[in-house]
Order: sequence, then C-alpha cells, then structure tokens
Amino acid sequence: MNRQQLILARIGTDFDPRTQVPLGPWCFLGKEGVYADWEKLPFFDVFDDAETQWAHWLQVRKLANHLVRRLATELNTRHGTNYGLRYWRELLLLWLLLLIQTSWVRYLHIKAFIEKWPGKPLAVELIDHRDWDFASELDFFTNGSKNPIFDAWVCSLVIERLAPKDWSLTQVAAAEILYKEPGGEDRIPARTNALKRYLRRVLGRQRFFHVTGTGPVASVLMSTFLSLLPCKPAHLPELIDGDDFDPCQAFPNDYLEILETLIPATLPRTFRDDFAAHDEAAKKQGYRAGKLMVTAAAKYLSANRFMTAQAIQAGERILRAQHGAGYGWSRTQNAQEIEYFDQAFLSWGWEKDGVHPDKAVPLPSPMLSRFKDGHRERTSNLIFVGTNLEMGPFPFKAAPQPTKWLTYRRWKVAFLNSLGSEVMSQLLYRPYFRTPSDLEDVGYLEKHLPPLPLLKDDLTQAMLGCRLLVLDHPGTALNIAMAANVPLVGVWEQKAWPLHPEAQPAFDRLREAKILFHDPMEAAAHINAVWADVSSWWNAADVREAHRDWSRQFALADKIWWWPWLRKLATL
Repeated sequence: MNRQQLILARIGTDFDPRTQVPLGPWCFLGKEGVYADWEKLPFFDVFDDAETQWAHWLQVRKLANHLVRRLATELNTRHGTNYGLRYWRELLLLWLLLLIQTSWVRYLHIKAFIEKWPGKPLAVELIDHRDWDFASELDFFTNGSKNPIFDAWVCSLVIERLAPKDWSLTQVAAAEILYKEPGGEDRIPARTNALKRYLRRVLGRQRFFHVTGTGPVASVLMSTFLSLLPCKPAHLPELIDGDDFDPCQAFPNDYLEILETLIPATLPRTFRDDFAAHDEAAKKQGYRAGKLMVTAAAKYLSANRFMTAQAIQAGERILRAQHGAGYGWSRTQNAQEIEYFDQAFLSWGWEKDGVHPDKAVPLPSPMLSRFKDGHRERTSNLIFVGTNLEMGPFPFKAAPQPTKWLTYRRWKVAFLNSLGSEVMSQLLYRPYFRTPSDLEDVGYLEKHLPPLPLLKDDLTQAMLGCRLLVLDHPGTALNIAMAANVPLVGVWEQKAWPLHPEAQPAFDRLREAKILFHDPMEAAAHINAVWADVSSWWNAADVREAHRDWSRQFALADKIWWWPWLRKLATL
C-alpha cells in the first residue's frame, strides 16, 4: 500500500504534497522556499475561537498548580529541605506552564488531525530521544519547546498512543539535536546600564529591582524607602486548583501518561544537580518577614527566582509590576498565572482583567512616564511596525494561533498595496529585530512588494518625531505611543488577538474614533484620507476622548511617577 508520510516537525528539501502531509504550518519554518504554495495546504488551529482557548487555558493553569503541589513534596525529599508550596511554585510554575501547553496543544492537534482525516493510512517516523538535560527554564524554552527535534519527540509520544491501526509507525534516530545558547540566564539584563549593575554588586540585594523604566538612582532610593516601611503580614490570594480539581476528570489518561514521561525527562538542572548551589546563594541574602519587595521582568533569571522564592518562604510581601503589553487586555497570557498571585500586582492603569484574583493596583508606569506627551512631528514619515512571528507551540501567549500568522502576513501586503503613492513614499518599515522570527517577514513582503526602506534606528525616538505610526499588533509600542500622544493607526485581525470583556469597551472606542481597524484596506483608506493633515484628525474631539479613555486604563503616565508610587506603597 502506498502511504503518505506524516511530517511532524520540519519538511525536507524533497517535500512533495502528493507523498507527504505536514502536521501543521510550523513544518515549513526555515523551509518556506521549498514549496511555493505551502500556505494553501489545509492547515487548521486547535484553538480557533477565544472561548475554547480560554477554557483550555484555565485547565492548563489548574494542572500546573496541581503538579507543583506534588513536585514540592518530591523535591523537598530529594534535597532534604522543608520549603513551602509558594516557594516551589515560584520556581516550578514557569517550566510547568511551558511544558504542559507545549504537549497539550500537540496532543489536541494530533487528535483533531486524526478525526479530520479518518481512514487515511499514513506512515510516520517516530523518534525516541529522552536524553535531555536542560540547564534551566530558559534553556528548556529555547532548546526544548522551540526545538523541532523535541517537538517531534512530543508528537511521537502522542502518536504512539493515538495512531489508528492502519498507520505504519517506524522508530528512527533523531538526526541531530539542535541547540542554541539560551543567553541571559544568570546575567543582569544587558539593557540595564553599568551604574545600575555596579550598585547591585556593591549594595547587594535590593527591594526594588527590574522595574521597567527606572534608573539606578530611582531603584536605590525606592529600595531604601521600602526598607524603611513597617513589616505587615502577607495576604496571598487562593490558588486556582482547589480541592475539587481532579486531573483525571480534566484531561484524558493517555495525555497524563505522556506528561509523566515528559516531567522527569525535562526537569531542569536548576531543580536537580544545581539546586543546592542556587538555593544556598539565595539564602545568603537577607530576608525579613512582612517587608515589601517590588520586582517585574525577571522570571527567566534563575538567580532572581531563587531570591524571590526565599523572600516568599521568609514571609516577605512580593509586589509584581507590569513590564510590557498584554496585561489588562489579553484573554490569555502565561505571565498572568505567574505574576498575579502575590501580595499585589501593580498595573499601568487597569484594575480588572478577568484573570486577576482581586484588583490590580493602578500606578503610572515609570517607563511610559519618560515619554508622556513627548510627540513632536519632526519628519513626514509613516512608521509601520511589525512583530515577532512566533509559530509556537505556545497557544496561550498573547499572540495569534499558527494559521493566523499566515493571515497576518497577507494583511500586511494588502495594507501596503492599498496605501497611496504619496504615503508610500514616506513609509519606513520596522521589523522585529530582538530575536529572529519563525516565519519570513521582510523577505515575504519583498516577494509581493517593491523593496521597503527599513527603520533600523531607535524605534521609540523615531515614533516621537514621525507624522503617523501604524501598528499591526497590540504590543508595547501601543502603550508607549498612547502615553506619548503619537498619532497612530492600529490594524490587526480581531480574532487573532482576543480581548477579555473588561477591556473590550476601550478598544471599541478606538475603532469608533478610527484609531483601530480590523480590515487592512479600510485602515489604508483612512490613512490616505487624513495624510495631508494627520494632526487635525488626531486632535478631533472624539479621537481625543477615545485616546484619553484608553490611556487611563492601559498607559498611565506621570512625570513625577514616584510620588503616587511612594504614597501607594506606604499603604500596602
């Protein structure tokens, strides 16, 4: 019998759709030129609507917390410690959330794939590579979840249990184990300046650190202020996996069996051989029950997480500060579960987002406050900003599902093709430069359009002087632009970036004011119409009102941000 081969992770240079079937669009990453019409193949998304995605995210969060309880007991025994649940939750939750969502989405996808094509005999090459040794959670993220060999192994574990009887399964050796240096694991982030790094080394542990937008002087002064505040009892919200949560009721047994294979195979060394060194280093820093500690973007840094875990164990009160976009409006986001269940969460304006167990504490963002009302038109440029096209497998990030990324690129082409020649003559395109995208971006656009002039200089400074900013996604640039009063137009597919109900009215007002569009041609037509006098449109009463309302909720800024912070921190 002639069988088509099911491709699990990446196609080869000999790909032929007559003899091979890719499991999903991620199979073409880095190989988009092999088969020109690959985007026309019948791909699908497991989470095609926001409600389904939300329901599964809730169960994944519960399962991760449930497993923390079990692993806390096992790891305490292993290391001869007696740490509490919250200590281990601080350390384990990020890795568990990544592991569970990576494996669960592949389980669901393969199950749906089989159901969509019943009676279709396929040949599948399975790999059985269990010799993984991840140094840390960041290493797991880089060389586990995003490694196609690891992805193929997870898919192999699923297919071994779900494959129909008429499929032909063969075990093969993994051709290679792709490895990338994780980077930044135990270093202070490179974006901090030399003085801040020096003060951390000299002064030791600070009570106020990694808060986006704060300089070294502000960090030291805020730390000193927190040290002077009186001790108070910690009050922590209940975790979401109550006594009534039963994994066997929420997940099929064969998936839970797969997870029992994955957990010991992927447990990072930070919780195994390297645990004692990390733990001892963290214990040497002073802790005091009832004291406040404020932190933000440090969840991938092992040293910071161990320090925070020790602070939690000692009874300190942890405040997490918002450090990027998505908080307050994204329906699902990994950071929500990691950062919302401490003493309090300090937001950029919002209070309720449908996930936070209580109310967030709104305070002006130090980072956004730097740019408050800072826009002054100095060029006639239209700056069009793209984002990182990350194909996954992370279905609960504040980002599109795999096939939505294909639509995202097509929307770019439709939008640019609809702009008038006068507007196009002033366009600068800003691709995502921080990390390589999974899918082609500039290369894809230049297959359909003339070469685009790229903005390679500092994006924020360019935004502050441009005539108009166009965003094709709701990222941190949106918060900055709104705080700085940069004239902007947003254009993205509504289903690709689902909002929670509490945020919907603020975004609806942006649509009514023609700041936000969910159709690329309509957005381009609006820009063509206002291009000659962008300022008049941006300063119209309805646009001003929509801008102010949104900014109060998601881009709170104040030139003297530290004053409301001091007043609020003194009361918490």
